[in-house]
Amino acid sequence: MQHKLSLAYFLPVQDPGHVRRAACLMNSIHAQWPFVHFEVFSGVREDVLKNHLQAAHACHNRYPGTALVHDRPRQDNPEEKAEFLQRSLSFGQEQVGEYSQLLSEAGCCLAISDTSPLAIAAAGKAGIASVLVEDYFWTEVYKGLFSNEPFLKEYADMLGKYLHQADLRIDLPAAEDSHAQHIPEHQGYGDAARAICHYLVQEQEILEVVDREGCVLGAAPRKRVHGNNSLLHRVVHVLVFDDQDRLLLQKRSLNKRVAPGRWDTSVGGHVDCGESIETAMYREMQEELGIRPRDVQFAYKYIHSNDFESELVYTYTCRYDGQVEFNPEEIDAVKFWKTEEIEENLGNGTLSDNFEDEFRLYRQWMGKR
Repeated sequence: MQHKLSLAYFLPVQDPGHVRRAACLMNSIHAQWPFVHFEVFSGVREDVLKNHLQAAHACHNRYPGTALVHDRPRQDNPEEKAEFLQRSLSFGQEQVGEYSQLLSEAGCCLAISDTSPLAIAAAGKAGIASVLVEDYFWTEVYKGLFSNEPFLKEYADMLGKYLHQADLRIDLPAAEDSHAQHIPEHQGYGDAARAICHYLVQEQEILEVVDREGCVLGAAPRKRVHGNNSLLHRVVHVLVFDDQDRLLLQKRSLNKRVAPGRWDTSVGGHVDCGESIETAMYREMQEELGIRPRDVQFAYKYIHSNDFESELVYTYTCRYDGQVEFNPEEIDAVKFWKTEEIEENLGNGTLSDNFEDEFRLYRQWMGKR
């Protein structure tokens, strides 16, 4: 893959069950998204990880703090509990800053914490999301201990802070004694991987980077794709006509970064990572205009490129005469335009550059039919 999507995995626990769990989860995410690359922070030997890990990865031989594991607090005496929690939860800002810088230098957009509070803190400082992987609920295990031993309250407050910083929590058991390359679906790794990928799509707006034919080369967050016109990505457009052959245009919100306040294509939006073109097309019509017309037809595809971005556009056409309920957060107004009205406004700044390209291509396509 030419454009990898970097995720960090913090694995402080070195017992075989936790190593297999980490490898199973990374392999499951890789099965969903082959373009993922993992930056693994762990004291586990690299050859041990390679024995289980299929996904592309780089090993950083750094010990990412003490893990919070559920059996220790129940077994230790009060003094040992305090010492253990002190090691687990007390780390300096210098250490957090060091790991935060490593995350930024690697271009990671997510940190997966296998019971590592340090990972959650570093991700927060780096400004990226974090996922907490656990085989129990920390609050359920530690809540009783804190209530029975009030002198541990300061640790309860510290633990609560890191729990609330995690953006997503995944409950997974330590892997059974099997090779991690043979992923046991019944143990929930597939569901966990799908949940993490879904979170990234929804919250980080991960987009697939493609070639001119639409073949996936990798992926990147939208904020990196926009502003880099070398990263071609897929979008869908729909041209919505009424029974008088007028074309519906939407007036872009003044809050838009690109072409604010200009009239644009009826419907337009990105294809999410892992989403089909057709699914994206229907989703965008529903999100932007609140419509789902019948007999939508594919027309053509083309590349639109400017100084800001490069898009591989898939254009559809349809007819619709029903009610339109546009999204006011994205659109200021909608209006059906006659062809003559559009032609009169070409080049005067009323229409978006993207739509003017679209309109010319549409007329060429119609002329060939």
